[in-house]
Amino acid sequence: MLREMGARVRVGLRGLLVGASVFTSWGCGGPDVFIMSQMHQVTESDEAPAGFSCGPLDSGSMASGTDDPSADFWMSEETNRRSMRVQIGSEEELLAERYYDREFVESREVDRFVVTTHGGAQYSFMYWGGDGCETCPPIEFEALPGDPWGCGTTPEDGN
Repeated sequence: MLREMGARVRVGLRGLLVGASVFTSWGCGGPDVFIMSQMHQVTESDEAPAGFSCGPLDSGSMASGTDDPSADFWMSEETNRRSMRVQIGSEEELLAERYYDREFVESREVDRFVVTTHGGAQYSFMYWGGDGCETCPPIEFEALPGDPWGCGTTPEDGN
């Protein structure tokens, strides 16, 4: 049974290495709109945490995060069939909080931001919406170091 406010699911940072969020559709009326996200640690390392997610906004399910609010990096995503709330933090501090509603998802706008943890690690996040799952957002952007998706341009190659 789904609670009206949405359920919260959290996994540890190791789960982000495998692939950030997994959405399960529980079905509801009307056409689905999908929300996608990419995240990766901004670093020159080839083995940095990274994840991609895609799922219908109306699904009512969510994932990603960690149960340890004292960790250097933690995040939480939760949906309630109408919107998604994202919280990203370091130790006890909330570094970023975003809300993505149906209007944002249907607009195909892209929200890209970077947070820096107390330990100095940087993480890049990108959220956007569409009619189906897309690995790359519908805009041109410069890729940051450690970006495993190959969607953006790099200063060296310009493509």
